[in-house]
Amino acid sequence: MQNKKRVYISGAGPVGLITALGLCRRGIPVTILEASSTVCQDLRATYYHPPSVEMLEQIGFIDKLLEGGTRDRTFRFTDAGLGRSVTIDLDVMARRYGHGYSISAAQNWFTHAGYELLKDQDCEFLFNHRVTGVTQVQDGVDIAVEIGGMATSIRADWLLGCDGGSSPTRISQDIGFGGYTFPDRFLMINTRHDFEPEHGRLDYRADGPNWRLVIRVPYGPGKDDWLYRIVSRVGPDDDPDTLLTPASIQARLQSVRPSDQPYTVENATIYNVHQRVADTYRKGRVVLAGDAAHLNNPIGGQGLNCGVHDAFNLIEKFSAVWLDGADDAILDQYDRQRRKTNWEWVQRVSVENKERNEETDLDKRSAAMDHLEQVAADDDMRAAFLYRWSMGESLTYAAGID
Repeated sequence: MQNKKRVYISGAGPVGLITALGLCRRGIPVTILEASSTVCQDLRATYYHPPSVEMLEQIGFIDKLLEGGTRDRTFRFTDAGLGRSVTIDLDVMARRYGHGYSISAAQNWFTHAGYELLKDQDCEFLFNHRVTGVTQVQDGVDIAVEIGGMATSIRADWLLGCDGGSSPTRISQDIGFGGYTFPDRFLMINTRHDFEPEHGRLDYRADGPNWRLVIRVPYGPGKDDWLYRIVSRVGPDDDPDTLLTPASIQARLQSVRPSDQPYTVENATIYNVHQRVADTYRKGRVVLAGDAAHLNNPIGGQGLNCGVHDAFNLIEKFSAVWLDGADDAILDQYDRQRRKTNWEWVQRVSVENKERNEETDLDKRSAAMDHLEQVAADDDMRAAFLYRWSMGESLTYAAGID
């Protein structure tokens, strides 16, 4: 059994790495336990809203992130059935955040950047260390870990659980994960075709049950290190095996932009979509953040950016406990602020985003596009719209919770 005066974090995904870097920048030593042999290598969550960009700037993350990511200054709402499209310019966000752009970077590049930045910090990575359980003890936790099939344990003062939706940390503490799973699922297709001329870098394409999400995904520093991701709905009665056939995948891509040539497909997968929040984000010496604490559908980037917001709230409060001797009851405020915000703001708005894409009433869809055209044309309306869309409003809401 090891016993070190370090903060332990389970999970080397974006939220775990942000939390680690923020703590290290303040002089707090960190050890990260990661079940895999390296940091995350998949291409999942990609889009960082302006408030998150401002936060990442505070810990010196942006320059490294932009080596393989892009600044995105606009995005689109399209209604395919109505043949209408509106481009929203982020320039007005500079009023509040000092810059008018979001950043796109695939998760594998984000975690690579975080890993590189942490090499110069007092951060220890323990790869191939799978957390299998956590036991609360006096003034600390015993973390059960499996290493190459061998079981051991680590004594730590604190464990910050950033280990994803199926979090062993959360499960070990018998923390409920209330909410629901949608009956429909999402199909994600990654292709090399360049959709930017027709759809920009991000297009929310409403069309009832045939909606599509079109996203450019940069994943590295090379000029060809990018993909386009097409996300669409899979009905509860649809056969996954049929949908993943080459012919079916080509049909989905052709529905976005007809082409005489078949599309080059890198990969395709179907996944379940959840709306869930942990019953508590803090239990004794265990604190949860990111997907370990909450899940929601990905339309609008609410889950990823909410995880960033979790990390920075936790960095501030945990630093006060570790460095300044603050009462650890301040971590209960972290729980109240972040959990209530997720239940009452993030969950609601993320569902609204999904429902907007799925709307079948043409009159409502036409009215929605009318409103978006007004937003695009008026700076003040656009600033108010983007403050909510980019989750700045959720941060203000959280700050008001005692």
